Amino acid sequence: MRREHTALQAEAVELRAENARIRDAAEQVEVRLPLDAQAPGAARIVAAQYLRDRVTAPVLDRARLLVSELVTNSMRHCGAPAAEGVTVRFQLTRAMLRLEVEDRGHNGAIAARPPDRQNGGGFGLNIVQTLSDRWGIERSTHTGTRVWAQLPRTPPTAPPS
Repeated sequence: MRREHTALQAEAVELRAENARIRDAAEQVEVRLPLDAQAPGAARIVAAQYLRDRVTAPVLDRARLLVSELVTNSMRHCGAPAAEGVTVRFQLTRAMLRLEVEDRGHNGAIAARPPDRQNGGGFGLNIVQTLSDRWGIERSTHTGTRVWAQLPRTPPTAPPS
């Protein structure tokens, strides 16, 4: 048990260092949006405007869906008033696109749950998990919650058939 804990701590340190390197080397755009019913659509528009000429169409489509799901989750679950807003960031490196959604919420569990097909809900983080190479959560009592997802800047090519 202690070895597992130590391994997890080492992995967390490694991920924080990688995130810092990505932030330093990346071309980035950051937009603050009101946390209201229009926020997911506004985030999709920002993604399209910023990424249109920088990534392939399939990557843009995935990014738009991912950012929309993450903003929707913020809107539904963060508990902050609309006036506090949500911050959306897109960071590009040569090989990767990272998108982040940050809100002032810092309570409650953030985890993918089984989809509820009858009442809706439970799809967002499952979509994020399926469409991204990696995703994660950073929490702080000072800044709130940041959920991020990474995708390859260009999708891997399929092997010849």
